Amino acid sequence: MTQRGMFYAYLLGVLGLLVFFSVIGLVGL
Repeated sequence: MTQRGMFYAYLLGVLGLLVFFSVIGLVGL
């Protein structure tokens, strides 16, 4: 895996976590 690939994988992981937590906050769990 290239360095750029690792960067994009990390970026997608962070975005996924942000969306996940924002959805939990909206639902109110």
